[in-house]
Amino acid sequence: SSKVIYALQAHADKSKNLNGGLMRAALNADGTLPDKAEMTNRSPKDGIYNSLIVAGGRIYISHAHPHSGESTLFVYSADGGEPLAEHPCPALVVRDGLATAYGRLYLSCDDGRLLCLGR
Repeated sequence: SSKVIYALQAHADKSKNLNGGLMRAALNADGTLPDKAEMTNRSPKDGIYNSLIVAGGRIYISHAHPHSGESTLFVYSADGGEPLAEHPCPALVVRDGLATAYGRLYLSCDDGRLLCLGR
């Protein structure tokens, strides 16, 4: 089976609206990147994906809603990128604010809170 990599892609359009999503690319047989990657999931229009981590066969992505001061945690399958769940967060998760350890997922928030999900 080929290895698959995931990345977050974001850009601002001419109106300074943020757009982006989860990019997926299956590596070539020799381990090099393909010429094109596919957008598997687009970021919802009211914010932007800002953190990604892969653990336990799942992709965890935080999505910031800057106008409401909240975030949503999206969970996708690491095998195919299918959506598995989404969870509201009571504060904005900071950029690159996800970490995992000992079966737990940690979310670092802009209000100083550290949220812990898991066993």
